[in-house]
Amino acid sequence: MKYAPEQFYVEVKNKFTDSSMALSILKKVDREIQKLFKDEDLLYSPTDFDQALTKNITKLIKLEKHLKTELEDLIFGVMSRCVSYLLARRKRKY
Repeated sequence: MKYAPEQFYVEVKNKFTDSSMALSILKKVDREIQKLFKDEDLLYSPTDFDQALTKNITKLIKLEKHLKTELEDLIFGVMSRCVSYLLARRKRKY
């Protein structure tokens, strides 16, 4: 375990966490994701935005047993905001 990647530790910790801690992790990740959508420079850099979003979402691995509905809502919300942003950006070009 000494040489395991950090993500492995996150997954193990999340797998054995309780519901209240899982909700706390979700709230923290949700706040971080909201910050990403407020960063105009990041939004204009699809690769950087994707990396930052993926980094945050991977913090939620193994929490689905406690937060299935909440995770579905978060992911759907992220997808909706991405689509809205892309449509608004497309309209500005024309």
